[in-house]
Amino acid sequence: MRRLISTLLSACAVVTLVTAASAQPVSIGTATFIEWDIPATAGQPPAALEVVPTTAGGRNVYYLTEGSTQPPRVVRFTPGNPIGTASASWRSWAYGGATGPIAPTGGLKVRDNLVVFIRDTQAITRLNTNMNNRVRYLDGLGSRSDLAEDNNNVYTTGPSGTGGILQRLLAGSTSGTVTRWPVGGGAGSVYLSGVAVGPGAPGAKLVYFSQPTDNQIGQLNPATNNVRRWLLPPGVIQPRQLDLDAQGKVWVVAGSGHLVRLDPATNMVTPYLIPTPGSNPMGVGPNGLIGFTETGTNKVGMLIPDGAQVLVPPTNQTILPTTTGVPGVLATIPPIDGVAAPIMKTGPATSSGTAATGIFVEAQLPLAPPTPSTTPLAIEDDTVQSLTTPPGAFARAYFYSLGNPATNRIGRVELVRPAPEPTTLTLQPKTMTNPVGTQHCVTATVKDQYGEPMQGVNVEFRVTGSVTTASGEVTTNAAGQVTFCYTGPPFPGGDAIHAWADYDPNDDQQGVDEPFDDATKTWVFPVSTPGCEVKITNGGWIITDAGDRASFGGNAKVDAVGNVSGQEEYQDHGPAAPMNLHGNVLVVVCTSTTEATIYGQATIDGAGSFFYRIKVRDLAEPGKGMDTYELLVDNGYYSGDKKLEGGNVQIHKN
Repeated sequence: MRRLISTLLSACAVVTLVTAASAQPVSIGTATFIEWDIPATAGQPPAALEVVPTTAGGRNVYYLTEGSTQPPRVVRFTPGNPIGTASASWRSWAYGGATGPIAPTGGLKVRDNLVVFIRDTQAITRLNTNMNNRVRYLDGLGSRSDLAEDNNNVYTTGPSGTGGILQRLLAGSTSGTVTRWPVGGGAGSVYLSGVAVGPGAPGAKLVYFSQPTDNQIGQLNPATNNVRRWLLPPGVIQPRQLDLDAQGKVWVVAGSGHLVRLDPATNMVTPYLIPTPGSNPMGVGPNGLIGFTETGTNKVGMLIPDGAQVLVPPTNQTILPTTTGVPGVLATIPPIDGVAAPIMKTGPATSSGTAATGIFVEAQLPLAPPTPSTTPLAIEDDTVQSLTTPPGAFARAYFYSLGNPATNRIGRVELVRPAPEPTTLTLQPKTMTNPVGTQHCVTATVKDQYGEPMQGVNVEFRVTGSVTTASGEVTTNAAGQVTFCYTGPPFPGGDAIHAWADYDPNDDQQGVDEPFDDATKTWVFPVSTPGCEVKITNGGWIITDAGDRASFGGNAKVDAVGNVSGQEEYQDHGPAAPMNLHGNVLVVVCTSTTEATIYGQATIDGAGSFFYRIKVRDLAEPGKGMDTYELLVDNGYYSGDKKLEGGNVQIHKN
């Protein structure tokens, strides 16, 4: 992984932000910093930086000095253990010679914790840190671009009369071969114009590069000379340094204040606007979470990505290269060594954004006098995530360089994401239609601001409409889900289902910040049973729950193809609830040969229109004292489930 940044701030103009910023940042406490002041004898100030793990479980931090005012150097910095109290050691090489030329640097790449490849305005250098020797390949490109390496193939970009070239140096033992593709687009025209090598076989990998002047990301296939290009979305301009994450997605910082993700496999591009205006981002460190620096505001940050994607179909072009030889100069470079003590510091931290747009965490560098920490440049995640944050807190540690020669400082920051809290609640299904009297279930899924399911959240449910008695509170499981069920009404209607994640248990009130969702439910009559027939004969009568005598009779029938016919009569003789119901039959359901339900529409005392439901059981012949009858009307009348005092129920199911 490679993080290459410039101290040449004048070459990277701050561009006005052109898209809407995310939610206003809110304080999340302080970030923990460890900084080391490196003696000037090691070279100054730090610029490009890369963190390389060691076989012993530690890591080395390699960085270049900027090289504009004194001969450039490579520094290998090894943090102490424990990192916050033990002194770090460093070794430094003046790779161009202690009295060598002033050559402003670009990027670097470390291979096998041994060989360092370096870009400066005069040459590409291969430094062997074990043998203390180097070869400088005088390519004459005049570039301070980023640098990528693949099996001794060193890729950089640089300015040219054609608007920018992509160069490959095949680094031999004492000389090299340069191949150049005139890609245009201002490749290499800004400091640390990005270059990165993608997945693939050694020596045959795809190469990605920035085109700052025409706002494109390019991809070169060196084997076929084919170049694909993706135009960045409107408002995202001047792509700078770029790198790839473990999934092969390209991340780039832009002069418009954006981080941008490109998925070359799907051609989907996702821009993220850094919340702080004037951020002037310089470094990007993608590794699941995306580290970045804000040179314009002296901040370091971390993006927890998500966000909406934009389809950007690429263009294709074949570009034929030219190839020439370049001389190499071999020399022995004796190193110097030293130590640096860690200094613990803190700085205010903020968070903003949502799971839908990406979560930003930003930390202000320690700015206390007399030597404030300013001009953050390179950034890369620490390969040893030993954290001083409280146990259980989710944090990521990053090393960064500071391009201010007055401090000559590198640092490490622990960025802690805000504690998870319920942010979204979704109900499924959103709509559903079911027969009356059946059970309906909805599932609520609660996720935090990072899009992860949340366990142990109380979810309140409220149902209004045809059902008014359904409510409840249930706690989410490990999948962030909870299911709520209730039984539908006896007659057709509709319900509104409302649910929210209850931050304040037992208050039964929805707060303004508590996520919620809504669903609807439609209840309809069931489907009739073909061949079902219900007859009530011989003067059926019952004694109702109210103590009234009620008589009834009727016939309900469904033919073989589902056509329904029939009439029903019911008279309550009072005195508690006298009425006379006469109705048509709409639905007949035979649940068995002994049980049936009849739905219909009727008048009461010759007026109005009311739904009714009759449930009967045919348990004996004759039915007196054994068969049952039950009437419910949508005006609230209910006879009760009663055995027949007289008459007979007959159910036939063909």
